[in-house]
Amino acid sequence: MFYVGMDVHEATTVISIRNVSGSVVRREVVATNRTELRAFFASIRGKVRIAIESGPLARYVAGVITSSKREVVICEGRRNRLILHGSKTDRVDADKLSELLRLGAVKPVFQANDETECLRRLSHHYLRLVADRGRVVQRLRSFLARIGLHVTQRTFASRAVPLRAVRNATDRQVIRALLHHIRLLTPLVKEARAVLLANASLSPSYLLLQSMPYVGPIRAAQ
Repeated sequence: MFYVGMDVHEATTVISIRNVSGSVVRREVVATNRTELRAFFASIRGKVRIAIESGPLARYVAGVITSSKREVVICEGRRNRLILHGSKTDRVDADKLSELLRLGAVKPVFQANDETECLRRLSHHYLRLVADRGRVVQRLRSFLARIGLHVTQRTFASRAVPLRAVRNATDRQVIRALLHHIRLLTPLVKEARAVLLANASLSPSYLLLQSMPYVGPIRAAQ
């Protein structure tokens, strides 16, 4: 049995391998891509347990290297107290991960199945678009306030911003650009909402969740 700690980054991954007695038998730096990772682990004979800190690439890397003889544990780095002490380099982090794994001290995090992960990504996409549109609306509201124009929420809903009251040509140009930004984001928000709800409706839990007080379509999808 070998215990492997991986410090994963976008371009490269640092890998530390320990044996059952705790000695580091190998360290490598490989490119973070499917070909290089699979080629590296193909050179390791026997059963392998691998620890990866939770992050943007953790799920992808785990899917690439998992096999019948390779078990991958995605763990929460903030709960691995050993990693928070001592020097902080990629090589040291990989060494500490492999040691924590050998000692059984890593704390795994929940990993959703493909269907749930898809719904989670759609939910995040929708919420980010809503937040983006909200920031542009707030930016426009602040800009109008600076030039002495007060507009209500109803004004934004009808897009009836009083451009005729703005005498400065530069100010009008900025306002038009912000309004155009809002108009571009609005159909994207609607599309993201429709796709999210369509995918959520495939789950048998979706309608059941909406029977609860204060749980609407979006909250049920989340």
